[in-house]
Order: sequence, then structure tokens, then C-alpha cells
Amino acid sequence: MTALTVAFAVVAGVVAGCGSGDPADGRPHLGTGNTTETSIRYHSRRPTPATFPATSASTTSTTTASTVPASTVTSGPGTPSSPRPSVSWPPYSPLPGVSGTAALTGLAIDDATALLPIVAVKIDNTRKARGQWGLDGADVVFEENVESITRFIALFHSRQPAEVGPVRSARTGDLYIVAAMNRPVFAWSGGNRNVTDWVESAAAAGRLVNLSALRVRCYRREPSRPRPHNLVLDMACARAKAGNAGAARPLWGFTHAAGSTTTATAATTTTPVTPTAAAPASDATTPDTAGTTTPTAPTTNNAPPPTSPGTPVAQFAVTMDGVRVSWAWDPAARMWLRYQDGAVHVTAGNVPLRFTNVVVVHCQHIKSPAEPRSRVPVTVGAGRVEVYRDGTVRTGTWSRADELAPWTFTADDGTPILLAPGTTFVELTRA
Repeated sequence: MTALTVAFAVVAGVVAGCGSGDPADGRPHLGTGNTTETSIRYHSRRPTPATFPATSASTTSTTTASTVPASTVTSGPGTPSSPRPSVSWPPYSPLPGVSGTAALTGLAIDDATALLPIVAVKIDNTRKARGQWGLDGADVVFEENVESITRFIALFHSRQPAEVGPVRSARTGDLYIVAAMNRPVFAWSGGNRNVTDWVESAAAAGRLVNLSALRVRCYRREPSRPRPHNLVLDMACARAKAGNAGAARPLWGFTHAAGSTTTATAATTTTPVTPTAAAPASDATTPDTAGTTTPTAPTTNNAPPPTSPGTPVAQFAVTMDGVRVSWAWDPAARMWLRYQDGAVHVTAGNVPLRFTNVVVVHCQHIKSPAEPRSRVPVTVGAGRVEVYRDGTVRTGTWSRADELAPWTFTADDGTPILLAPGTTFVELTRA
């Protein structure tokens, strides 16, 4: 093993660290009157050895969503004894964007919008943070477990709400997700010294544009919400601060009907509604969606909905930490309606969350060397997956060759699983 390989493997141990809760990962927050970042206090006991995929030494990613082979990445060595080894990401040069197509939705779009970068925002999901601002305007949302609750990484590209939030702190594990986004803008509220070192190193290496609330004046505090659940990002400001961010590129493959033309509006048009207050007590009962108004969704023109060999399903539940998550198929909207803790999940504007695709990624969660009480998801390698689209489900395997690679989904019968053009919600559940 070369010295360079060892260095990358040591760094990989840090990415598992700081995937912990607010006591270890995110103070101080904007508006405290103190912009000096504080160090965290580590437990005296050493964390047990764990493994994590090493970072790619490539300067650019040359893979595409349709060509990444199914593979298992060999993990790096055990967690280093030092809780804070030096952080060093290999340099990255962005690839060209994809003109004429919205990279995250697979829908046709004007070239100027297509070549915009992705803005990735960390969003709170505690009860005091609901309903969130702007989630209905995201092209893609990742839901990840933190300690005893979940948080979101919302991706904005072809659509742009005015504000997004509540914005919360980053995790070092987030970097393995956003690294595949071709130098995106990464918006977060700030983190502990380890997290800050990791993000700053990634920014210095050209992996992302650092839009920390401790550095950039693109955030405000919403007085009707308690801190720290009230930090709101101005999206126009975030776009203006994009700097040398790279153009958006696809994260996975899409199905396109032969000869069809796909379109997408610049923003989702929604009507505030009062949805049914509660979902069924049992996951075996179909949620009642009466009283909801279907938001205008991206559609495929002049072509029937794509066919799918999947198994028909009307609803399903996903096991996540500290929140009951379920989804119900809305045949009128041809989208999945999200339920959370027994009620339709609505935004701050009372808009129900609906997505074209829901992808349930089963990934191992390993112990964080920075905070042994926490575990973080491993999103490089391979694992089981369920892909829900068009009122059906297909099961198979997800794979990513390295942190720069897009996601590949392969069905149990060996055929590719492609997503329907439109928005996507990714659940990172425990394997």
C-alpha cells in the first residue's frame, strides 16, 4: 500500500466521524453572536475499529449513470487511533454539464437552466422544524438517519423556491453523497471542528462550494420558530454565491419513451391545502388522501406513462430513526405521497410532499470514530434497494464504485432499474 493510499484511508476514517448529533456536530449556529467555531469534547474511550471506503484519487469522474458496473468496493483499514487525523481530499475538476436536460429529473429544460449547478441544502426534520420551507421545490431529497431522528439533503437544480430550511449542520458522511454532484453548492449551518475541517478540505480540493452559514450572509432567522430550528436560506443569494460550482450531472439513469418530448416548468405550482390530518394507524391500511389538491408536477407529453415490470403496490412503509415514514401512490398525480408520523407531510406553505420516484437504499451504518454513540451510512459500495415508480416496485441492488460515481440500480433479474422522469426521494435506511 502506498503512502498516498494510506493517507486516503486515514482520511476515510474521518468521514465516518462527526456523523453524530447536535451535541457533537453543529454548534455554534448562526445568530449566536459568536462566529468562532468551537471544538467538540471527545469521549475518553477509543472507538471500536470500523471500515469505510477510501476516497477516490481520481481528479475527475468518468462514469455515467448508465455505465457504472455493479461492484463492491474494498473497504479501507480500521479507524485510526487519533480522533482528528489530517483531512485531505484529492483534487477534482468538474465535468461538462448536460445541455437540454435537467440532470436530476431527466426532463427536457432550457440550456441555461440545465447548466446551473446543484444547490444541496441540509434540512432539519425534528418536530419543531416542521413544516419545512421549500422541500416541495426540490428535484431530489435524501433522508438520512442521525441520532434518534432524520435529516434531509435537498437538491435544487431545475426548480428554485424562494427560501429553504430550517438549515442544519453537516455530517462528514454527507460528503460521500454530495461529491457525486460535480462540485455543487453545499449549504449548511456550520459544524464542529472536525466537520468544518472536512468540508473546508473538500472545498479547497474543488469537490464543492462551501456555503456555511458561518461564512456567507445568505441566511435569516425566522422569529416564529425556536432556535436552532429557524435558520432559513435565501436561494437567490445561494445562486449568486455559486462561484466556480460545476454544472449539474445525472445521479442515476431515467427511462424515456421512444420519440417522446419531456418538459418541466421552472418552479412547481402548488395550491395550499388542508390534507387529511392522519394516516391509517396500520401500515396495512391505505392512507386517506381525501381533501388534498394535487400539485402541478412535471409530466411527459405525447406519450403514455412508461411501462414497468415491477410489482403493483399502493403503499409501503420505510424504517427510519425516530419517525414513522410511509408512502401512498396517488394515481391521479402519478406520484408518491409522503406520510410522516401518521399525517401527510406538508411544507411550511401547507403543500403536501409528492415525488415521482421513491428509492429505498439499504446501507450499512458504522460507528463514528468522533462520536461513538452515533453511526453514519456507508453510501459507497453495494447493497439492497427497492425502487418505487408508476405505482410499482422493483427490488435489486444499488452500487457506487466510489464517491464520485452516480448510483446504479440493478434488478434481481439482472436488468437495469431506471427511474421515471421527474422528482426523486431517496431513503437511506439501515441495512
